[in-house]
Amino acid sequence: MKNKENLEKSNYFPAIDGLRFLAFLLVFIHHFNTNGIPTQLLFLHSYGWIGVELFFVLSSFLLTKLAIKEIYKAGLLSIKKFFIRRILRIWPLYFTFILFMFILQSASINVTFGIPYIKALLPRLMGLLTFTDNLWCAVGSYNGAIPYIAHLWTVSLEEQYYLLIPFVLPFLVKLNKKELLMLGSGILAFFLIMRAISIGLALPHPFIWTLPIQCDAFLLGTLLALGVFDSVLLKMNNLVKFCFGFLFLGLLYFLPNVSSNRMGVILIYTIISISFTLIVDSVVKTNNKFVNIVFANKIARYLGKISYGLYVFHFFAIAYADRFIDNCVSRIFTRGTSIYWLAALSITLLFAILISAISYELFEKRFLIFKKKFTTIESRPI
Repeated sequence: MKNKENLEKSNYFPAIDGLRFLAFLLVFIHHFNTNGIPTQLLFLHSYGWIGVELFFVLSSFLLTKLAIKEIYKAGLLSIKKFFIRRILRIWPLYFTFILFMFILQSASINVTFGIPYIKALLPRLMGLLTFTDNLWCAVGSYNGAIPYIAHLWTVSLEEQYYLLIPFVLPFLVKLNKKELLMLGSGILAFFLIMRAISIGLALPHPFIWTLPIQCDAFLLGTLLALGVFDSVLLKMNNLVKFCFGFLFLGLLYFLPNVSSNRMGVILIYTIISISFTLIVDSVVKTNNKFVNIVFANKIARYLGKISYGLYVFHFFAIAYADRFIDNCVSRIFTRGTSIYWLAALSITLLFAILISAISYELFEKRFLIFKKKFTTIESRPI
């Protein structure tokens, strides 16, 4: 346990919640329609999927950080408690939403039950239930068997990380930083090689995107929590790190997008992960007023708290808010204009926030309160 001295005293970083909401907002804009989108936001729409990578960096950093502190405090990491905590946070909303969407689809007059429907449904339903939906996406396509759940393959990828980390972390904390850096470099090289092979074999999107070979974000988030980069990051000004992290994302302009089958795709996950690692580290360590005002204010913190629900519900919100927008907003603003698009985006976002807040306050909190019984290291308040 050679890195114990590098652990921060605080277990809760308020500005991280603001980053969680930013991650969701990027994904939300990416999935929103482009009818009338301002030209200035087209790049953000095209690359908004990077919000998923920010979620991965945040998740891996925080889970690793808390797990390390549990090892140092209790002498070991309780694998049982770790899995119970993850189950209570992820499973109730995840499975309830899938069930609700399945019932919604079954009640639709457009659904024709029969052998073809069952053959199409069962494998994708099993993928969702066993957290292997990302694997099905890789060899086929996004899950369209049940409405509004195509994005939940990311939950499968996260669960696969959760399944691995409590078993390897007790080993990792015994390594020094040089050994961790060498190990991390080897894993990153493996990811890059596997992505190069995938592109060389012309394997179509979303093969790379939905498989663990794109998990640079999980890797760097874990290494950041282990203090591997401290010798460099501690010498850098936090505001400089923050700004440079966002500027580094500008390299995406010169690289192919995630759905491309060109060699440049090999590097985009690494560039994005480095950028978000810098941003997360700066936000955790900074006392800059601007950063705290933007990311650690009460509204941003609350929206970060409900970001899991926001992510789960946003496809549903986009589809159902669109009906109201088409009937009402089009009477005020002309369809296809920038003002119409901004109004539609704002209304849909508010609808998603409303659903997610209700879900968090009336449903998810019940499980979070119970989760505290299995918590060794306190982190974010409920």
